[in-house]
Amino acid sequence: GRGQVAMNMGGDGVLLASAEGVTHVPGRKVTEIVDTTGAGDAWNAAFLAALSRGAAPVSAADAANGHAAGVLAYPGAVPAREES
Repeated sequence: GRGQVAMNMGGDGVLLASAEGVTHVPGRKVTEIVDTTGAGDAWNAAFLAALSRGAAPVSAADAANGHAAGVLAYPGAVPAREES
C-alpha cells in the first residue's frame, strides 16, 4: 500500500515506520483520564485528516496525539458541545 505504518501506543505515543526508518512521536501528558472510549477512533480520524490536508506524517501524528488526549477528558465517545 502506502509503505507507511503507524502504531499507536496510547500514552507512550506513536511509532511511524516507513522505508526511511522508524520514528517515535511522544504522547501528550494527560492529567486526568475520565474515559478512554473513542480515543483510538479520534486519533485515527485526526491523523488521516491531517495527512489528507498535506501534513507530514510526524506532524499528523503529533496533532492526532493532541486530539486523542483531549477526548480522554470526557465521558463517552462524544464530548458535549459547548453552547454558543
